[in-house]
Amino acid sequence: MCLASLTKEYKYLHKAVKVKLSKKRAVIGDQEYSIECHVEFITQGSLLPYETQHMIQQWLLINENCTQRMTQTHRPTVYLLVGKIEEGIILVNQIYHWQRRDSQLTLATQKW
Repeated sequence: MCLASLTKEYKYLHKAVKVKLSKKRAVIGDQEYSIECHVEFITQGSLLPYETQHMIQQWLLINENCTQRMTQTHRPTVYLLVGKIEEGIILVNQIYHWQRRDSQLTLATQKW
């Protein structure tokens, strides 16, 4: 589980988003991560797209161990992130590597 602190205005909201992540090449120092495209909502709740992208960017920076495992190469990779926000903390419960040919994952997202 990976936790990151957020504002208190978001409480008990279940989310599922599809995100394309990439790692920027760094010459010296810390790695930089980026979200390659707009966040695609599977279940949106009350968050707006620009808020969610910023929150995911914060989560990537705070939870660097999780992020490093997700972005082992410099090629962009698509993930399905499932979690919730409780008491101002984002909790990512499950991370799935998104593949178009994975029919079970596609079916599961349609049920959300």
